[in-house]
Amino acid sequence: MIITADYKKAKRYECALLLVKDNWDDYSYQTKFYVWLYDGSQEIELGYVKIISPDLDDDSSLSNVKKNTSTSIPEVEGDLPDGYFSLGQSLEYYRKISELGVGSRVIDHPLGK
Repeated sequence: MIITADYKKAKRYECALLLVKDNWDDYSYQTKFYVWLYDGSQEIELGYVKIISPDLDDDSSLSNVKKNTSTSIPEVEGDLPDGYFSLGQSLEYYRKISELGVGSRVIDHPLGK
């Protein structure tokens, strides 16, 4: 499975997660993505997820220094690298993942560790 932000690339793979960044700003943090699963000929909308990357900085309104407060997703095959974690933004997100079943290429949590 590949994790990508490129729609055309996601459609070419037999199994891919497409992550589309949402510019929603949570107190200067931009960590929200919309997730689609491409599994063969199926396109499955999973919903919104927030993903935190290990390189995010603590934002302080007292500082004039520009800090990294936006999650960037590397294009990878398999899981996201260590240090990334995610949280689905609705129960429906987790229901859809559960419905995919253990036999699916995407099990319990599609975004890795």
